Amino acid sequence: RGRLLEVTVLTARLLAPLLVVVALLAAAAAWIAAPGDASAAPARASADAGVTVAGTGTATAVPDVVRATLGAEASAPDVDGALGTADDAARRIVDVLVERGVDRADVQTAGVQLYPQYGPDGQPNAGYTARQDLTVTLRDLATAGDLIAAAVAAGGDAARLSGVSFAIADETPLRAEAREEAFADARAKAEQYAELVGRELGEPVSVREDAGPGAYGGGGFSGESAGAMADVNLAPGTSEVSTTATVRWSLR
Repeated sequence: RGRLLEVTVLTARLLAPLLVVVALLAAAAAWIAAPGDASAAPARASADAGVTVAGTGTATAVPDVVRATLGAEASAPDVDGALGTADDAARRIVDVLVERGVDRADVQTAGVQLYPQYGPDGQPNAGYTARQDLTVTLRDLATAGDLIAAAVAAGGDAARLSGVSFAIADETPLRAEAREEAFADARAKAEQYAELVGRELGEPVSVREDAGPGAYGGGGFSGESAGAMADVNLAPGTSEVSTTATVRWSLR
């Protein structure tokens, strides 16, 4: 009997911690299953509910600025001769533009190059070629073609015309118009998604803008030209700016 009593007491001592653990687990399970907690999960889900969409918007206008890439290129047996001839032609180009009303601030050196000429044997022994490139902003489309022609004529055989592009001096109004269109596009998409899931569209929570490149117009003239030019006809067409608005709305 004494030994039986000792075994019984020992067993009770060993089982006591296990019973405590079982009781705690049962209490935790009851707490998780409680009605108050069941309603908390949907509340959190409702707070996180939302829809994120991207809307695009564009705005167009007739360009009011011409950007021409002009330059001068010359070859000579020596470095000084090539650089000097190209520099003289570039100066004549700038001078005629300024004389005809172009602001010097609208004439910028875009690059200066000097490289050797190679003979039939592949050796750099045939002289040197120098080139200067100028980016010119012309703010009157009506006279831009005449100005370009006059500049090329002033540069003579060394003159180069690499390209013409169009732009809008102040894009602010176009950007604002594109944003309005992008936001309206995003709202229309969000309203459709809300309807599809049986909810109502709430308030916008966040907005992120991804602006497109600046206004750029096609058309115009591009090519390597030298010598006198009778005229340069420019077709500005239209320029376009675009933007994308990524908007997140809450759902009710």
